[in-house]
Amino acid sequence: MEQGQAIPVVIPAPTGGWNAKDPVHAMPQNQAIELVNYFPDVSDVKHRGGSTQVWQASDTWIACWGLFSLPGPTNDFIFNLVGDVTNTSFKLFRTEESVWGTDDVTGAVTLGANSWRWTVFKNRIFAVNGTHQPIDIGTTGNANTTAWTGPADINNLINVDSYKGRLYFVEDGGTKIWYGGLEFITGALTGYETSQLLTKGGSLIALGVTTKTGPQNQMLFCALSSEGELLYFSGDYPGSATWQIVGRVFVGEPLGGKSLTYFGDLHVVSSEGIFNAAALLVTDRDRYPDIALTANISNAWGDAAKNWKYSAVSSSPWATAYQPLYRMRAVSVPQVIDGAAQYLMFVQNSLTGAWTKYEGMYSRFMAVTDRALYVTTSGTAAIGDNGVIIARHELPSARVGKDVGHTLEATCRMAFNYCGKLASAKHITEGKLFFTLTQAAGHDQTRRVIQIGADSDFKDEDNLRNLILKSVATDGTKYYVLLTDIRAEGTAFSLLFKSDFGDGYELSWNLFLIEVEPGGFLS
Repeated sequence: MEQGQAIPVVIPAPTGGWNAKDPVHAMPQNQAIELVNYFPDVSDVKHRGGSTQVWQASDTWIACWGLFSLPGPTNDFIFNLVGDVTNTSFKLFRTEESVWGTDDVTGAVTLGANSWRWTVFKNRIFAVNGTHQPIDIGTTGNANTTAWTGPADINNLINVDSYKGRLYFVEDGGTKIWYGGLEFITGALTGYETSQLLTKGGSLIALGVTTKTGPQNQMLFCALSSEGELLYFSGDYPGSATWQIVGRVFVGEPLGGKSLTYFGDLHVVSSEGIFNAAALLVTDRDRYPDIALTANISNAWGDAAKNWKYSAVSSSPWATAYQPLYRMRAVSVPQVIDGAAQYLMFVQNSLTGAWTKYEGMYSRFMAVTDRALYVTTSGTAAIGDNGVIIARHELPSARVGKDVGHTLEATCRMAFNYCGKLASAKHITEGKLFFTLTQAAGHDQTRRVIQIGADSDFKDEDNLRNLILKSVATDGTKYYVLLTDIRAEGTAFSLLFKSDFGDGYELSWNLFLIEVEPGGFLS
């Protein structure tokens, strides 16, 4: 290539997602140093959908303590547990998806401020919170207390799951697994002691079920300790002759009482990352960082875990959700940022494994139905208004460009690209951006800003320029190929992309095409 002769360089959209692991000089070119409120899809990157309010409690109920979902005969049901300003009075509301009426189904149960853990068993929700008597909830009628016996204090149960037709529980500070009779939803619980198996001590905090694949698939029962020791059992139930321990792994410090979660399969959420429980059983310990779902964001994940552990929000739960229709795994992370408590959301494309970060959703709790992902929070903390909010998180293509009460800005800082020879000095002289934009009727038609810039030589220079957008017909799609006035000099370049849209737009972008002129060699 002769000096002064411009060549085109194609820079694809970062469909590989957010990289918070590799040094900036060594990142794959289809990844991003920063990716906020963009969703990395298979062939493009989309400005994420916002969240649309679908239900709000009265001003009396301003604190949220749980969100549950339960499949119904025709529609799924959403349950929201709320408290008043003093957290001395509580109610449980039930609403039918697509109908969104409000039923108070508290009944005679005693509810409390501790966050609840729950599972679905025999078409009912069974929930515990370590302070109050366990409850069960159905699609009709009021919630009920479940009259279990066995533990010294039945109110002390903190986690619940089911395995081979039985409900299983653990109690706060205890080392026994408590299990019910076959298909029983109340009655006597039998204790199975695990302290002789816990080599690091501590207590049990969570339960789950995974499947070991092989010539014959085998269902395994899992129990996680407060010290990150995960025990695997096989057999019918602890009192049977078939019951035996078949494995033990160490996963790092669990992140709260919801550290076993179902992202399709059972996964462990720890300070070291998110791990498939079945994969841990057949993987050497030194390879755990490689098999973590969070491998590409390991540094950001570790920082978030430390921020949570040593801050005022350490008692707040991490929420998790898996929505197959959205191709999305999500973890809502309580943090203290600039002195204020808030929630970040780490989001993974479950099809490609690419990560991004969502800001502004304030998703204290999450629940999933067949068709949607719902988030809930206290209105006062999120939007300066009273009343607990349930919002439906929209797909990236759902033409919603804001969250409830929040504008939705998105940022991408792409990996650095050497644009040819590594040590050559170069000049960007021109660029083109390829993207699509769709506008819906009846929404904000004025707020639409796209900016682009270029950083050079591993610096963050924030030299953004506005792009002039043509008008987009209502319910129409504009395919854009825009010249961009960007100038930069250096050996490697990172393109910046920011967008800020009002309600009612869809935005997806595919690639940049830049013209690069060689400028000699480094001295």
